[in-house]
Amino acid sequence: MASIPKVGIRLPPWASFAADVCAGVLDFMRLNGPWHLQTISNNTNEMEPLVIDKDWDGDGLITLRVSDEEQKAFKKRGIPVVNISRDRNYPNVPSVVVDNVEIGKIAARHLVTLGLERLVYCGDSGRLYSRERRDGFRQEVLDRGLEFTELDVPVSTFPWDRKWEKVYWSLYELFEKIEGPVGVLARDDIQASNIVNVCHDLNIRVPRDLAIVGVNNDETFAHTTLPPISSIQYPGKRIGFEAASILNAMLIGEKVRASTLVKIAPGNINVRESTDVLAFKNKHVAKAVRMIRRRAPFEPIRVEDLHEGLPLSRTEFNRKFVDEMGVSPKREIIRVRCEHVCELLKSTDRSVQEIAQSMGFRSSEDLARFMKREMNLSATDYRKGL
Repeated sequence: MASIPKVGIRLPPWASFAADVCAGVLDFMRLNGPWHLQTISNNTNEMEPLVIDKDWDGDGLITLRVSDEEQKAFKKRGIPVVNISRDRNYPNVPSVVVDNVEIGKIAARHLVTLGLERLVYCGDSGRLYSRERRDGFRQEVLDRGLEFTELDVPVSTFPWDRKWEKVYWSLYELFEKIEGPVGVLARDDIQASNIVNVCHDLNIRVPRDLAIVGVNNDETFAHTTLPPISSIQYPGKRIGFEAASILNAMLIGEKVRASTLVKIAPGNINVRESTDVLAFKNKHVAKAVRMIRRRAPFEPIRVEDLHEGLPLSRTEFNRKFVDEMGVSPKREIIRVRCEHVCELLKSTDRSVQEIAQSMGFRSSEDLARFMKREMNLSATDYRKGL
């Protein structure tokens, strides 16, 4: 192996998270020394095309999917490989993937907080990651005593030629039978966008009749769909960093089990108009929840603020809130504030003091006490654990 390892990163053009994965690899390199990186890019044919296949000559590879034939060829030539796909099991190469079960749970919890009691998962049974997202979603829904439905569109089995037509009509036939209001988790943002388009043709109102969440937070789909799609963030940067760490261990001769499977927690939901609905039976609870979502991330609102002006006693208001939400008003305020501080720690470089100020805490120490009390973590420990 050369003094500076030649490392390939093979990600397909449609992978919206490719830039984040590469950024994670670069972060690892800054801390641990240089690699000569090679990756397939669109260079308008101004550079010699790079092919990374079973005959590629390099020292190590990070890839989204690797065929059995490639695995054998790379192993024979002593080229270590780290896979970041979960389309199927890869027992013979280490893998770093997003925790798909947790994706399903996050989506279900979000849809439940909108007051929806009928939840639908629409996926592709031919892909392991889709089945795992379904399992997490279903578990969370059933644990709450709510109604779960699965819709299957096995896109991975459809022929390439005019695949989009098969996808459209498969979704059309499934969703014309769906009665709202329902909450839907789509296997990814592409499918979520297709579902919204089908809903337009079926006169299903999004989000009033059907609230929908996608996965990957691909802004190309999230913002070009009407209404824009709420979506769970794919942790590409953390996956890239961890994949680079495992590959580096193999490059320097450390023993890494071929069956290694590392699961990285997904990010939070970027909430957009596709889930901007509150389907609560009680209008006072809906108003209170709307106030919590709007104000709690930025100020320490009190239960008294929610109850003010309502034609209900404090006790009656609390009871109705718990009946609809499953938690007290105080716990919902805390949940929203916890979620917001975690998102700021995860997705920004703001200092603890800056975060405390933006959320209306009296000081960084006040925020630290809040995190210790509610999450049993410090801000520093939370960031280290990402």
